[in-house]
Amino acid sequence: MQNYLLGLARISFLPYMIGSLAGTLPWMVAFIVVGSSADLTLGLPFVVAVAAWIILVLVAGRWWRRQANRQSNPEPEE
Repeated sequence: MQNYLLGLARISFLPYMIGSLAGTLPWMVAFIVVGSSADLTLGLPFVVAVAAWIILVLVAGRWWRRQANRQSNPEPEE
């Protein structure tokens, strides 16, 4: 459904691919690292991977909120 709606939105292929890669790559890497170190529960690689995932979620959430605030409250032009 999302791909169909994006097709109607007239987004060209390159920005769509770059956005898709930028949106999925960090999560994919985080899940791979956490999954590969799951047998080392509470080992250093697992703890580092979970900490990196938490930091990624916090930074992404803050960025997303800041972008939403900028769109809802644009700065006046001088």
